[in-house]
Amino acid sequence: MKRSTWLVVFLSVLVICLGGTLLAIYGSKLAWYFGFAQDGQSHIESVPIENWTGLDRSMVGWPLEVNVPYGDFQFTLPDGFRQSVDGLVVQDRTSLTCDSMTVHFIRLPVDNSLAKSERFSTTPEFRRDDPHWYVKLIEDAYAVSRSSFKWSMSRDEFAYFRWLLQVAETVRSANVNRVAVHYGKEIDMVVYFVDKGAFIEVYPGNGDLFGSLVIDGGKCGTRSAEEIAKLIGASISLRDAE
Repeated sequence: MKRSTWLVVFLSVLVICLGGTLLAIYGSKLAWYFGFAQDGQSHIESVPIENWTGLDRSMVGWPLEVNVPYGDFQFTLPDGFRQSVDGLVVQDRTSLTCDSMTVHFIRLPVDNSLAKSERFSTTPEFRRDDPHWYVKLIEDAYAVSRSSFKWSMSRDEFAYFRWLLQVAETVRSANVNRVAVHYGKEIDMVVYFVDKGAFIEVYPGNGDLFGSLVIDGGKCGTRSAEEIAKLIGASISLRDAE
């Protein structure tokens, strides 16, 4: 066989091997990128995320404040709420008022372990090493979009990206225009901002408990819903904590 023939054979085999290797590495990404496996997810856009970790009470506190019991936890609100807090036994559906603002206790912290397992039952194992993984998944589900895709993603990263797109369709609320997360020593918090207020989810520990509040419209003095939410995040703690 002529040298030129051997060269053609060698190059053909090399191309086939390279093509097979690239297909094995990028095949699933190519299929997704060109729309064969997107499952109608191309409409998912990223929601702006703010990280409030490291909130300092001195940055968001007021000279006069009132402690609010919240199940086994407590947090602080401006003194304008005092009249509706004094002597109150806080329960689900309790409301506190200050000027034109109302804080609704939709749910005191309750066992969330079953809902957690159902909501994120297929969570990739490598994401569960983070002690804050439950709220981190919520953050990632709101941050993800089609543009989050990168060709350099590892197999695990690409699988997580695809999984997030699926989760985003069920976790997200259409009315949310931005999200803030706060990772604390004892309690993590997610704040969903809507046009006229904010919805707060509180997750002590690793998401095994869950509580929720709504800050409804208006202001407390000059303080906005965002400022009230920051004060809650900076002050929330276990009731028996020193």
